[in-house]
Amino acid sequence: MLALGGVRPGDVADCLAAGASGIAVMGPAMRDPAVVADYRAALAAASRT
Repeated sequence: MLALGGVRPGDVADCLAAGASGIAVMGPAMRDPAVVADYRAALAAASRT
């Protein structure tokens, strides 16, 4: 199951803790491709905990 819709980098850890196996991001990445690095960093940080 993926978390989708309104997920911000600060929400990633909570989504994973709630049972999502990952996240899907489209809108923010299309508006500002540089934000992808923020999501990747949030996923990496959540995976370390």
